[in-house]
Formats: sequence, C-alpha cells, structure tokens
Amino acid sequence: MKHSELVERAEKWLRNSKHCSVVIKEFVSSACETPDVIGWKQGASILIECKTSRSDFNNEYRKPHRRNGVGMGRERYFFVPTGLLEASEVLGEWGLLFCSEKQVKIVKESTPLSKTEYCVAEYPLLLSIARRIELRGLMENIRDVKLISTSLRDPRDTEQKRRDC
Repeated sequence: MKHSELVERAEKWLRNSKHCSVVIKEFVSSACETPDVIGWKQGASILIECKTSRSDFNNEYRKPHRRNGVGMGRERYFFVPTGLLEASEVLGEWGLLFCSEKQVKIVKESTPLSKTEYCVAEYPLLLSIARRIELRGLMENIRDVKLISTSLRDPRDTEQKRRDC
C-alpha cells in the first residue's frame, strides 16, 4: 500500500470512526512537524503518522521533536499496512492501527497526553491555517457564518446565558 493511500484511509478513519469535526492532511507550516493526518474532536487532537516500511517507522523516533518528547497530538497513532509491525515495537503513548483493503483495526490504543505536552506544538499549525484564511480574505466569511448561526438560536437561550453569568 502506498503512503498516499494510507493518508487517505487515515483521514476517513478520523472522520468516520473517531468523529473528528476537523481533519487536516499533510499541511505544511512553520510547526515543528508536518503531520500526515491530524484531527480534532471536542478540542482534543488525534495525530496519525502513516508508515509503509519498517525503516520509515524506525526513522520516526530519530526526528528531533520525537526525541525531545515534543510534538502534536493528544492521542498519537502509527497507521501501517496489516502485519508491518508488532504492538510491542510501538513505544510510549503511541497507538498502532492496521490498515487492510477492507478495514482499519486498532492493535494498540494510544495513551492520551496532558494538554501542555501537545498544545504548544499545535499552535504554529493552527496559526498558519488562520493566517492563510486571513490572507485570502476569507475571515469575513467565517464571521458571517458565526453571525448566521447565532441569529438562528432561540433568543431566550441568550437571555438565560446572560443571567447565568
């Protein structure tokens, strides 16, 4: 299976199985890493690194942000063709997902990190996305969506929230 195929499958898995509301793949920014796929669900991120070979997997642990324990993802997974790795080879908090033609199987669950361990690494990525939206003049469109969704709410909800504050 090619790397690009794994990335596509990982994106679908995050959207459909993990129910991430935002999923980004191979987004280049000034961040310390360019994740193959990263998604967010209720404010927490899930990072997926796709590996097609054992040597590619071994190189992951040599990257500076991995050696220093800094990197993106509250949950982190390796996404590999079925049988490429054993769960015992995956170190620390990382999880392992097997991808076959028909399914994605969780072989080892990821251990979630605390916010301070991953949020700082994600800020440059998120800032880069916001900057590109701003430079393309799309920020007003986003503001308009918020105004529309706010105007569709029941006015009593807003009044109740004001009283609760």
